[in-house]
Amino acid sequence: MSPKVPASVLQHELDVHRIELEMQNEELARAQVALEVSRDRYVDLYASAPVGYLTLSEDGRIQDSNLTGSALLGVERGRLRGRGFAGFVAPESLARWGALRSEVQKDAERHSCDLALRRDDGAILHAHLVCQLQASGDAESALRVVLTDVTEQRRAEAKVRTYVDLAPAALFVANGRGRFVDCNPAALELLGISAATLRSMSITDLLEGPDRVQALRDFGSLVQNGKLESEYQLVRPDGWRAWVAVRAVKIADDRYMAFCLDVTERHLAEQKLQESESRFRVLANQTPVGIYRAGPRGEVEYLNPAGLRMFGLTEAETYNVVLQEAIHPDDREWLSRAWEESVSSGMAFGGVYRLLDRAGKETWVRAAGTAVRDEAGAVVGYVGALMDITESRALQAQVAVSSRLAAMGTLVAGVAHEINNPLAGGMACQALAVQESQKIAELLRGGDPLDRQALVRSVDTVIELLDRAQGDGMSISRIVKDLAAFGRPDAQRAPVRISAAVEAAMRWLGVSVGDVATIRLVLEQTPDVLASAGQLEQVIVNLVTNAAHAIPQGRRGEITIRTGPGAEGMVRLEVADDGAGMTPEILEHVFDPFFTTRAEGKGTGLGLAICHAIATAHGGTLTATSVIGKGSTFRMELPAALTSPD
Repeated sequence: MSPKVPASVLQHELDVHRIELEMQNEELARAQVALEVSRDRYVDLYASAPVGYLTLSEDGRIQDSNLTGSALLGVERGRLRGRGFAGFVAPESLARWGALRSEVQKDAERHSCDLALRRDDGAILHAHLVCQLQASGDAESALRVVLTDVTEQRRAEAKVRTYVDLAPAALFVANGRGRFVDCNPAALELLGISAATLRSMSITDLLEGPDRVQALRDFGSLVQNGKLESEYQLVRPDGWRAWVAVRAVKIADDRYMAFCLDVTERHLAEQKLQESESRFRVLANQTPVGIYRAGPRGEVEYLNPAGLRMFGLTEAETYNVVLQEAIHPDDREWLSRAWEESVSSGMAFGGVYRLLDRAGKETWVRAAGTAVRDEAGAVVGYVGALMDITESRALQAQVAVSSRLAAMGTLVAGVAHEINNPLAGGMACQALAVQESQKIAELLRGGDPLDRQALVRSVDTVIELLDRAQGDGMSISRIVKDLAAFGRPDAQRAPVRISAAVEAAMRWLGVSVGDVATIRLVLEQTPDVLASAGQLEQVIVNLVTNAAHAIPQGRRGEITIRTGPGAEGMVRLEVADDGAGMTPEILEHVFDPFFTTRAEGKGTGLGLAICHAIATAHGGTLTATSVIGKGSTFRMELPAALTSPD
């Protein structure tokens, strides 16, 4: 028999159980309140979420929707229940919606796609759908749909696509396996294929040989680093080849965009440039003319073989040479001034000077050069050519002496006449002075008274006669001096006013041709020319003498000497006659050595040839025009004084 429990103890245990029950009831009440709060919060979040939530039945009817979902479809939430979702799908997206539902029914995975939806008000909405089949407590399952408005995004993408389609550069999109998935019209035009054909191709289908290997290597680098820059030669399906510059970037997890610019013309131009440089090298190596290229301070960057011979250098020594150091010390100062003047004026330089190699060998060269400038006009280097004229210069000096002697021969008669006149006058004056002096001596020795006035008159007569004789002697001396200067080899050049050379030549011409023609001078103001004064006079005498020979016998002709400006930077001298003129056949050979139309023994045929050689040696030209029965004109043009003395 169990012991009897006191009533007080039982009461205490009952009170404890009652208190525990009340506490459990309070906790249950609090849990119910929290559950209600959580449910309300979920309902609020569901209703006001920024994306649309839809619940569809198995037959595609809308069972539930949040506020955003109904707003996106343009239907009040209460009126949306029971409507088929397919009724909101635009016709062009129905097939895609059907495919999505089929995929969802196959598994419990999430599936997504983009659809065009038509709202109740007729507006088109572009939406991104995420769908998943979710089992409910009932027998049939519900389709949960998350609806995101991507209309603005698609519009932006469409705008970008428009820009891409209009872009002149070819744009390609490829996947991680290198197969094309998209392109713009410029890309299709570049390859000459359709979009469908392109999507069946990969990058390597457009390349051959080394380019294909390089492209595979570059594409691997693109996948790894996200960017690529290179150039390839594409081979189109029709066989046409095009060089393209490619820049590719990663735009998505499995997408790469390549920008391709057609640079075929540039490559062809570079190829032609290389071929041109190759031809230049061949010509430069074979030509007897020295060709050089120098830096801005005159340091030699290139000399062809002929130039190396002139400088006495080997190719290895070229890069240690400055042009100025190879110029003869006597020519450096004036050459530096002339070159600086050419560079500052923008004109090409031309001149004759001496090179002095390390062995002391002196070489005369005729040079032409110009400064190379950048876009800003700064001098970045120099290019030019050098012609070795050492031998021809020596030969020219010999020819010039012979020419002077020949020209002097044509002047002998006139010079003899010019000297005989003052010589005869001087001798006559001296004879009279002797006679008058003898009379004075007899008067002084006689014993008769002197007539002082008569004696003074006789002395004055003697003084006057001797003064005349002295004047005639000075005239003879001046003629002899001028003749010696004309016949002396005169290689030095200096600034000469061409009209002064004409006036100097007139000392001889007035006598030698005065009986045949009247000489008319038309001398305009001109710049000086750098020339040999004696050689200029020689040219003028030869041209005028030649003009006099062209005047038919029996009539007095006219010879006109004109000076004035010629072509740009040139000074002009013309000798025109009104003689018989020349036929085109004669005119063609008029400057040929030993060509003459005069009778045998009357001319050597060297005069005009020498004139032409002198004009050319001075950097000028000598030309002739003629009309039968009206006369001929010889025109010489020489550069204004901006070149070196020769």
